[in-house]
Amino acid sequence: MEKVNVKNMVIAAVLAAMVVVSIFFIHIPMIGQGYVHIGDSFILLGALLGPMYGFLVGGIGGMLGDVLTGYAVYAPWTLIIHGLQGVLMALVITNTTDLHWAKFFLYGLIISVLTVVLGYAIVEYLLSGNQMALALATIPINFLQVAVGSALGAALYAPVKKLLSLRVTSEK
Repeated sequence: MEKVNVKNMVIAAVLAAMVVVSIFFIHIPMIGQGYVHIGDSFILLGALLGPMYGFLVGGIGGMLGDVLTGYAVYAPWTLIIHGLQGVLMALVITNTTDLHWAKFFLYGLIISVLTVVLGYAIVEYLLSGNQMALALATIPINFLQVAVGSALGAALYAPVKKLLSLRVTSEK
């Protein structure tokens, strides 16, 4: 179990809030159903804090975003799918030293495709009464979302990683 760190908890809460804000205010509705948002970028950045924080940023942030945008039926699934996305990304990157932003993008894209794209295709298949066409229709929309989110996360990777490594000292 990870040791709870107040600084990391606060950063995770801010990143989860960014996920919610990006889903609620900066989402692009797609033809058919669903929408594209940049919340995945903040989930990937939350993974820099470790698996527990990655789960909290992705799962809780995504779930609250679904509830606020009227997609509450997906909220429990989002908790699992985006939480798993944050955990898997954290497990990959916390065991990698000297990670370059391009590798961060590649890892983020692969993990996000495997968890988010496949996860929501399975969920849509189950919720639609086993209609494969509806499940397959979610793949391009979700792929676009994770590609944009991974790209933005990669662009923000270096400054966020540097910010996380700063030590706060109190003056006497």
